[in-house]
Amino acid sequence: MTAINIGAAVETAYGQKLVGSWGKFSSPESDHRILYLSTTVKFSADARADDQLDAIRYLRPVREVLEVNKLKFKELLQRDIDDHRVAHQMVPYLLGSQASLGATFFPPILAIFLPNDAMEEDKQIPLIIEKKDSFDGNHWLVNESAPLFKLSRLADANGNVIPKMPLAQLQWNSQLAKLVVIDGQHRLMAMLAIHRTHHREWDIAPEYKRIYEDSVGNALKLANFNRDIELPLTILTFPKLSDTKTPKLYKAARKIFIDVNKGAKSPTQSRLILLSDTDLTNIVIRELLETIREEDQHVAVAHGGFASKPRLLPTIQYDASSHDDEKQNPRVTRIVKLGDLRDFSNYLAFYPQAWQNRVIVDRERSKKPTFENFKEALRIEAKFGNQLSYKEDGIAKTVNLSELTLYNCPAPITEKFTKAYLDRIGTLLSSLFRETHPYAHHLAALDEVKRVVNLTDVDGKLVEEALYSGSGTAFTLERIRDEYKDALVAPAASAAWKRLEEAEEKFVELYAVKVFGGEADRDLRRRMLDNLTVQASSRACLLGLVMASALFLNRYELNFGRVNRETDLKKVISLFCNTLNQYLSDSNLTRSNRHKAAVLSKEPKPGDGQRIAFNKLEGLSPDNWVEFRCMWWEILMASRDELMKSLKANPQLSADDAKLKAFDKTLKDDLSTARSHLLNVYIIARQRNLAKEHGDDWNDAKIKREAEKSALKGFFETYEEWFDLSESQFCRAFKATKNGQGHWKLD
Repeated sequence: MTAINIGAAVETAYGQKLVGSWGKFSSPESDHRILYLSTTVKFSADARADDQLDAIRYLRPVREVLEVNKLKFKELLQRDIDDHRVAHQMVPYLLGSQASLGATFFPPILAIFLPNDAMEEDKQIPLIIEKKDSFDGNHWLVNESAPLFKLSRLADANGNVIPKMPLAQLQWNSQLAKLVVIDGQHRLMAMLAIHRTHHREWDIAPEYKRIYEDSVGNALKLANFNRDIELPLTILTFPKLSDTKTPKLYKAARKIFIDVNKGAKSPTQSRLILLSDTDLTNIVIRELLETIREEDQHVAVAHGGFASKPRLLPTIQYDASSHDDEKQNPRVTRIVKLGDLRDFSNYLAFYPQAWQNRVIVDRERSKKPTFENFKEALRIEAKFGNQLSYKEDGIAKTVNLSELTLYNCPAPITEKFTKAYLDRIGTLLSSLFRETHPYAHHLAALDEVKRVVNLTDVDGKLVEEALYSGSGTAFTLERIRDEYKDALVAPAASAAWKRLEEAEEKFVELYAVKVFGGEADRDLRRRMLDNLTVQASSRACLLGLVMASALFLNRYELNFGRVNRETDLKKVISLFCNTLNQYLSDSNLTRSNRHKAAVLSKEPKPGDGQRIAFNKLEGLSPDNWVEFRCMWWEILMASRDELMKSLKANPQLSADDAKLKAFDKTLKDDLSTARSHLLNVYIIARQRNLAKEHGDDWNDAKIKREAEKSALKGFFETYEEWFDLSESQFCRAFKATKNGQGHWKLD
């Protein structure tokens, strides 16, 4: 056999080269034949370099090649890098600092070539041509995508590959295409962090130098680093994607990532939601995030005032570095976690409609999203019919509506359903959090931080990412803070953490002023805001608001007809939000000088327990969304007169007087139901407590009587304080009386 010579002859167009063995496989998910090169990349402690050593400089994690924050959520390839785990666990392991645990080894990472214009819709992948060639004294079968790369496989004189000798070399142009890791980016980042720190090559993504330079530098000294490190690498090529639009290559890579991670350690819940392509409950939420981001990009900020449509996406914690991070309450600048947002979506679109159309519901029912509920919520059959036509790979197909499930729905049909979902459920959720106080104040304050805090330098870029994107940067900086809290010398990343703390503190200051005004004592404002946000950002309070808006929409449509147009729906939701805001933004204080917005707080005025807080009544815990819906309804009806005036003044939103009166009666009936429920929950709670306290001395009748007395007293104080009800008004509303001794009872 002819001697094999892998020499230095490399065409000038391809500046980089790797040698290894080749193989091929097909991905069931991506439906593409894939050729791959199995090889290694190395780097040395000294400055010498060859092809295998030099390649490390050209491998990139996704975040260094693509603007991840500008990718559509359905284009997200993998989870964000947990830089803290890389720096503090993986780097020491790779350097052998934990040698007692055995040999250090990383499984292969997967990479593909992405052209520089990979995400531009109108660009083509260069045609991949298979041809025979001879060079280096050998015969080769070459797959070339000129001028990006070429994969040459050892062949015989006839141009046939030699299965027993799967030798190959891969050459590429690093100016036109990037070698991007699609799986194993944490392993890659550990290699890059060591390489860049040791050789001082942090010119790419210098902001991350702040995170790595101290810890990796210390690990290098501890390991007395003076050797080569080698990392297995598999590079994938997709011959069948030749001469097609470039985004198809990225989509194929995303499919591969999902395939290889199906059996791996599970990503966080939020990442599973973002990566899911089969569960309709996840798909619609991912597209809702995309819609919210598009809306955010069209924000117009008034001079020195509020954004006309404040940016919502930065307040959604749509990613976290770990399961532990995801279990925590969102950071101070966040309002809702992605998992909770999907839960709200399920209540509106995938759970029984009765749950949103009745004031009081049985929360003990099984919460299982179904396609039948989705069809009912969006009137799918009326919109699209029983027979749904679509095209798949250019072939016309038809499917019966009864055959579809949440997990079995053709992509073109899913797109239609998602559009219907976004027009109704998406519009409701997006409008609700943009417009309702105090959440609208929250959005406006966070927008303002960007204008008053310097985020242009290296540390500022990390702070900006921590504040305004869903990555785990904030958690990473926080863990670095904790790791080095007792260190004599603070790491460079501590500067970014301090800046983040300052930015978050500025946000809180701006937020408190917007909610409570600027005249109050700063420390008092802060304590008041803390007490407010604990409750206002709880899942129960947020879901209660969502379900109150759904109830309002149901009552509106019962009287004025179905709202089909998105623009009209926005007007109805705005009417709901503006009515709530009439109360929550009222500058007139309560009888005891509380701000109206503090009605959502457990302690309306810190340190002052003279008046009971409305949602401190037993039964209004952060877990009880039905009770919070009743509370939001009470706030809505506090401005009932303004609501009816707005309807009368806008003929597009209402019809004749008879329908207006019917609508008004429906709202008042629901208020009575809500009040009765709240009182009943409180009475039952008081009975339970009194039974524990006086069970041996009091009979059931006395316990019930004392519980009613105590509950009515607390309720009267609450309604007198927050809704200015007189004693006679309270008696009529709750069908109660008060005797001459000041004791309350139900009629």
